[in-house]
Amino acid sequence: MNIKYLKNHSINLYFLFGICLFLVGSCQSPEPKSNKLATETESSSELEAKTKKKKEVQLPFITQDNVEKVLTKFGKENPETIVIIKTKLGNMKIRLYEETPLHRANFIQLVKRNFYNGTVFHRVVKDMIIQGGNLDKPIIKRKKKAIGKYMIPAELFPQQYYHKKGAIASPHHDENNPNKRSTSFEFYIVQGTPQQPSITQALGNQNKVQYLPAQVQTYATAGGLPHLDGLYTVFGEVIEGLDVIDKIADVRVDDSDDWPLEDIIIEMEVVEE
Repeated sequence: MNIKYLKNHSINLYFLFGICLFLVGSCQSPEPKSNKLATETESSSELEAKTKKKKEVQLPFITQDNVEKVLTKFGKENPETIVIIKTKLGNMKIRLYEETPLHRANFIQLVKRNFYNGTVFHRVVKDMIIQGGNLDKPIIKRKKKAIGKYMIPAELFPQQYYHKKGAIASPHHDENNPNKRSTSFEFYIVQGTPQQPSITQALGNQNKVQYLPAQVQTYATAGGLPHLDGLYTVFGEVIEGLDVIDKIADVRVDDSDDWPLEDIIIEMEVVEE
């Protein structure tokens, strides 16, 4: 998602449209690499033991055919909405939306499986996003293989849940994916920058999103990424620790792929509201 903030609010819509096409096309999940990880010094057995501190939930193997049934059932039995993301730069408390039940259930089941523990924020684009949830290590590959191969049906509500700062959303691949199904394991958190109201409105018109005045104001003050609204499912938001997003976004990264030079390791847990 190599996206640059559009500073010139007088830019014509033709140029804006071209830029947005480029941005949307680049919001896909890169293949994480393992050769840059400081955690490579840990053996697989040590990392596996670390991630099994808590009892993992048991679920059927998830496929594209049963994903809605499995997640719907799990969601009814596991109604939690609050998760803590722990990093060495601070913690973020996030709330998942009940109105995006499949994405909420999927995220909760992955946290309860301890899937995210030991993964990293593998893509950091300052003024844009911090992205995590994937890692090219044997233990993560085994976990993904055990959970299943599936995508999540889109749950798009841009008039209600949008890409303001702190929004949590799912990336997806554009190829052979006309229904915008989300990837099953990765997520990104929006940093963004303040947006001129005229730019927000223009992007809304382009993506067929009718913004409320409060949304336009939020984009103008808190910032965000309006060009992604209506394209990617937003399923939660950071309610404590917005400053941690900025700290992570400020780390030095490899210029070729936005991978932090020092690992930002993730630990997660579901907590009571």
